[in-house]
Amino acid sequence: MPSTPRKSSKPTAKPKPQAQIAESMPASPGAAMQEEIPYSPDSTQEGAVYVYRGGVSFIAKVIDADEVLKVLKNHLVKKNKLKLKRLIFRDHYQFRILDPKGNVDEELGKRLHQVFDAPKVNLWSKMMMAWNDIMDWGPALFNPVWEKVGGEWVLAALRHLPAESFSVPAPKANHEFSELLPGIVLDEATGEVQFWQSIDMTSNPRPIKNVFMIKDPTCSQIAGESQVESVVGLVREYNFCRKVQMQQCNRIGAQNIFIKFKRKPSKREIDWANNVLEHWGNNTAFTLLENMDAEGIDVTETRVAVLTVDDVRKEIDDYFSPSSMIKRQQGSLGSTGSAEVDQTNDFVLGWHSVLEEGCRTLPQMYLDLNGYDGYQAFIDIPPPKQDRSEVQLKQATVGYQTKALKKNEIRVLLEHEALDEKGLEELEAEYPAAPATVVPFGNKEDVPERIAERSDPLEKDIGEAYDDMAMVFYKGLQQLETRRAA
Repeated sequence: MPSTPRKSSKPTAKPKPQAQIAESMPASPGAAMQEEIPYSPDSTQEGAVYVYRGGVSFIAKVIDADEVLKVLKNHLVKKNKLKLKRLIFRDHYQFRILDPKGNVDEELGKRLHQVFDAPKVNLWSKMMMAWNDIMDWGPALFNPVWEKVGGEWVLAALRHLPAESFSVPAPKANHEFSELLPGIVLDEATGEVQFWQSIDMTSNPRPIKNVFMIKDPTCSQIAGESQVESVVGLVREYNFCRKVQMQQCNRIGAQNIFIKFKRKPSKREIDWANNVLEHWGNNTAFTLLENMDAEGIDVTETRVAVLTVDDVRKEIDDYFSPSSMIKRQQGSLGSTGSAEVDQTNDFVLGWHSVLEEGCRTLPQMYLDLNGYDGYQAFIDIPPPKQDRSEVQLKQATVGYQTKALKKNEIRVLLEHEALDEKGLEELEAEYPAAPATVVPFGNKEDVPERIAERSDPLEKDIGEAYDDMAMVFYKGLQQLETRRAA
C-alpha cells in the first residue's frame, strides 16, 4: 500500500533514505499513477527501483506557551516591540495626589516618588515589564510586599512574576481563564481567581497568594488577551519560507540525485546507495557500484519563497505599526504625515491609559493604609511631544501676508520674546522697506491683499487662469497694433 508521511506537530525531519519500488498501475481510463512500495531484496517485486530522500512540509501546530516563547525570539517581533517600547516609554511618570477638596498635594506626591522609585520597587521599570507581559501573554503579574516602617506602611518590594510560569494547568481547575496560561483559574467554591505557578514550566504548580494583576481593562477576558499570539501563524510561515529558500540554495549548490539500480539490488547495494545519499554534498565524492546509475533532478531557481518572505514580513511589521490603518486606507483617512502622527499619538496615549489605570491601585493602597481618607492617587505619563515648528512657521507667514496678526504675535509663533514699542521700532529700522508690488494688467483684484485671501485651491486656480488669459489678450493687442503701424 502507498507509504505516507507520519503527521507531526512540527515540520517533519528528513527521513533516512529508504529503498522504494515504483510500479505502474491504472487509476482511470487514459491515466496512470505511481504507487510507492517499501522494497525488500528477497521479494519477487519487479520494476525500476529508486532510492530517494523525503522533504519537509508545513504542518500547523496548537498555540501554547512554548510556541509563544519561540515567536518572542524572532528578530522581527523583537525589533517591532523594541520600537514600540521606545515610543511609549519616553518621559518618567508623575504622581498627582488630590486631597478631599480636589487640591493637589505636592508634598505627598514627592513622598510617593521616594517610595515607588526605590530600587526594590522601581515602578517605572515594572511598567515596562507590565507592557511586555500584556503584549505577550495578556496579564502582567506581580507580588507586592508591604512593610510597616515606624508608623508608615511602605511598599518594600514589587516582585515580578513571569507570566509563562503560569502555563502549567492547575491540578483542580473547573474553569481556565487563559489558553496560554491555564494556571490562572477560578475557584468556584469561593468565586476568587487562583494563581498556580510552576517554577520551570514543567514541575507541578503550587498556589501563589497576594498576586497583583494588570491587564487591558477593555478586554473582557479575566486574564487579558495576548497580542503576540495573533502573529504566531505569520512567524511560522516566515520561518518556514526562509527554510525553504535556504533548502533551494542548498539544492542548487549540491544537486539532488536519485540512484537507480539496473538490476535487482542486494542489501549491500541498497546500504551503499543510502550511504551515498546520506552524505551527498558539494564537497564530497563517492564511487557508485556497477549496478547503480545516478540521475539528477533539475532544480529551477525561483523567487516564490523570497517574495512570500517579503509579504509575510510586511504583514508582521504592519501588525505592530501604530499607523498601519492609515497606510492601508489611503484616500479615505488621509495619507499625510500629520494623520500618521495623530494615529501614533493616539496609540501611545491608549497604552499610557492602560498602564496608568492598572498601576494606580498601588499608590492608592499606600494612601488607604496610611489613613489618608478621601485622598485619590493618579499616575500621569507625559504625552508625546509634538514638533509644531512647521505649523507655527506657516501660521506666522500667513498672519504676516494677510495682516491678521500683530508683530509680537508673529514673534511668539516664531518662539521669540515680545518686544515693546521701542524694540519694534529698532527692529523695523534694521530692515529696508519692501518694494512696491506691481499690479498685473487687466485684473484689479490681483493686489497683495486679494492674493493672500485666496485660501481656496479652486479660487487660486481660477485666478491663475484669469491672469494667463489676460496676458495672452494683452500680447495679442500689442501684436495687432504693431502690424497696423507697419
